[in-house]
This record gives sequence, C-alpha cells and structure tokens, in this order.
Amino acid sequence: MIWSLHYEYKYIDKGFTIVLDEDYDLINFVVENPKNKSEIAKYICNLIENQKVKSE
Repeated sequence: MIWSLHYEYKYIDKGFTIVLDEDYDLINFVVENPKNKSEIAKYICNLIENQKVKSE
C-alpha cells in the first residue's frame, strides 16, 4: 500500500501541492497551472538551499 501526504501551498497566488510518498521516500510537487511550474520549482529549490545553509 502506498502512503502519501499532501501539503497544499500558495506562492504569490500560485497554488501547488507538495506530495511526500512515504513508501518510496520521494518528494514531488504538483502545480495548479503548468505555466507556473518553473517559477515554483525555483522557489522550492531556494527554500531547500536556505534550510541547508541554516543547518550547517
């Protein structure tokens, strides 16, 4: 059985969902509007990089 958690977010009025697949240890994201995919991907990357810097 596949277990996943969905977290819905907004970034500058652009909706997206982060999906955590606990069976396969994968994290994905889904956007409401495909045109926003690149911008939201950059936003998520920046969040991860900032978190990494804080933890070092």
